[in-house]
Amino acid sequence: MTLNQQGAWLDSVKMTTNGLQVAGWMASNRAINQPYAFVIVLNNWREVGRPRLNLVARPDVAQQLGQVYNSQHSGFTQLVEFNPAAITGTMQVILRFAADQGGNRKYTDLLNKQYQSNDGAFDRIEVGSQTIYVSGWHASDQSANKPYQWLIFVDSQGHELYRQ
Repeated sequence: MTLNQQGAWLDSVKMTTNGLQVAGWMASNRAINQPYAFVIVLNNWREVGRPRLNLVARPDVAQQLGQVYNSQHSGFTQLVEFNPAAITGTMQVILRFAADQGGNRKYTDLLNKQYQSNDGAFDRIEVGSQTIYVSGWHASDQSANKPYQWLIFVDSQGHELYRQ
């Protein structure tokens, strides 16, 4: 029998005023020799948090991956504490099993997912002789404790025309 099966999934990832709230599951046959589970958050490839996970029952995972070691106790919900306003650029979430309590020796990374901390797009732009119409979306981790968003229109020289 080959012990090389594994799997992981993030059910939810949510930025809060205290950091990143993540929930999901992780299971690996390598956890036999790597019993310590971690969620690691990086910002622009620099670590901002690494709490150790206490894995809990996930019967749904065990039903699908019963052949994977300890899949019946593969679930987690964890707040990774940091200041969301300090997160810029690319944020990564890594799920790891490790042989040591610090998560640095003999480890297996099961998931490495990247997120942009500030992103948006215009769906539609219409420029009339006296009007400008725009629609789209914007999401930013830096806005966790900022209730207002502004749309600022500038001309080709960077001078502000209008703000809403």
